[in-house]
Amino acid sequence: MKHIAILHILNETIKTGKIMRGKGLSIYIEAGRKVLFDAGSKYYSLEYNASMIGVDLRRLDFAVLSHWHRDHYAGFSALTKYNKDITIYTPPGPTNKLERLGFKIKVVNETIKVDDLVIMAPLYDPEDDIYEISLLIESRKGPILVIGCGHPGTLNIVKKAITIVGRKPYMIVGGVGGVTMENLPELLTMVEGPLCVSHCMNEELRRVLDEEYIDRSCRIMPGTTILIQ
Repeated sequence: MKHIAILHILNETIKTGKIMRGKGLSIYIEAGRKVLFDAGSKYYSLEYNASMIGVDLRRLDFAVLSHWHRDHYAGFSALTKYNKDITIYTPPGPTNKLERLGFKIKVVNETIKVDDLVIMAPLYDPEDDIYEISLLIESRKGPILVIGCGHPGTLNIVKKAITIVGRKPYMIVGGVGGVTMENLPELLTMVEGPLCVSHCMNEELRRVLDEEYIDRSCRIMPGTTILIQ
């Protein structure tokens, strides 16, 4: 199994050094394939941070959009300068927002496997009337689950992931929408290792995770890299 590198290009936490903070989320993944998961809200933030971190946007194999909220899809416009022929996997939704920029859009309606990467079938959030897809990465420590926001409920996404791979994820990376004080302990029983949260977690929940579950807490900022050899 190949080494895995997960680099946080953008999120809303405090910046580190010369790296910008940015609204939304963008994560670069190397796991055999080079993948951009979400793109934040501003093309220049994605472009600048990718350059500072050392991510070559010209060499992406494909991209994944978790859901159709602007702070996750708008930054993809940066790729028109670097990788306009890229395929972007998206959930059902207003695909014209990216198609009009010239990208190839593949709408995910069922689970898709690409080497050691699994793009999960979309789950629906009736409250926001939106679909969301997530990404599973096979690693030597177990599946890594990458979530954009968790609009359909993070626990629901984890349960779906377990049905796909037949075991608990080793780690969650990204957003954890729908997680509360009451269901945080349940979520922790469904994941073997840390919650590397960089989006969709309020400060009170962040404090509880850091103080009461410190061995399961993983602080993520723009520029943070997770390596699994």
